[in-house]
Amino acid sequence: MKKKGVISVFIIIGIFILAVVALIISMYQGVIPKPGFLRNEADSITTYTESCLDTITHQAVDIMSVQGGYINLPEELKKDELYLDFGFKVPHWYNKGYSYAPSVLEMQEEMNNYIEENLKLCINNFEAFPQFNIVPLSDIKVNSRISESRIAIKTEYKLQVAYGGDEEKTILDEFNVDVKSNLGKMANLGRELMSWENRDFFLENYTDEMIACSDYLPYEGMELDCSPKIWKVSDMKKYTQNLIMYNIHYLMFENTDYTETGMKYYDKQYKVDFTNNDYKDFKVEVIYNPEWDMSFDVNPSSNGVTKPKEFALDKYLMSCVKLYHHKYTLEYPVMFQITDVNNPTNKFHFATPVIMR
Repeated sequence: MKKKGVISVFIIIGIFILAVVALIISMYQGVIPKPGFLRNEADSITTYTESCLDTITHQAVDIMSVQGGYINLPEELKKDELYLDFGFKVPHWYNKGYSYAPSVLEMQEEMNNYIEENLKLCINNFEAFPQFNIVPLSDIKVNSRISESRIAIKTEYKLQVAYGGDEEKTILDEFNVDVKSNLGKMANLGRELMSWENRDFFLENYTDEMIACSDYLPYEGMELDCSPKIWKVSDMKKYTQNLIMYNIHYLMFENTDYTETGMKYYDKQYKVDFTNNDYKDFKVEVIYNPEWDMSFDVNPSSNGVTKPKEFALDKYLMSCVKLYHHKYTLEYPVMFQITDVNNPTNKFHFATPVIMR
């Protein structure tokens, strides 16, 4: 009898061991869920959501780069059409004494709103995860931080996740991405350029110098010439537009990336010293296109023409002494294009009016 009892004990122990082994095997073969199974599977939802967040953030950066730091332009600029339209809108950062260069906080708010409005479109109701029952428990709340070389995005979005009809649930509530981007530094460079223009009026000064150095346009001085001198204002305007287009792009900016022209005049006269900060990774170009038009007037003028004042020294030098004292009034837009020299497809644009009175 004792032997039978011992054998029974061993049989029971053997059955228990087999049951444990079968349980372990079933867990690894997925017959029953492993502890933490739902949480581990939900990680794929986090990855998916953060991938969408990264995509939408890059979209926001692309729009803000070509639109002077904006996704939606201020109503004042849209109302008065104070932008250059390329399909995207490059805003004037200055108008009638007011600065429209967006601050970092304003740019972050633009980015927050864009991501909040567009993240759900990318997520698409999580249709990529039919095996899960995903229930949003909150609205999307985005907090972005734009630095000179990175953009950190923290997103609060509470989701309840269940696997199929299981009662086990888990909560996801935060999604974060860190995007490498020079948007912040390019915007800082743009603000410094705009600030210097508003203090030094270097664009107006160069415009005046272009006119003064022209062989065609009347400006200041006196000459002895008996031939008639007369200019049509409309011809002067076209000439000035082309003059500016061909010359203004030679401007070079200290502490940025630039290449000298090899022409002594431009390499000496067309350098703008506007900052002590290091922007050697960026190239700055100033662009004017005559298609953007220009308001143009010259004084004295009458009936669409201008000419010098003429004096007679004696009966033999009638109208041969010509006095020039011509004042120009112009207004035209230019666009600043800032290019990341390490990634030339990465550009930042803003515009400003040049106003010469």
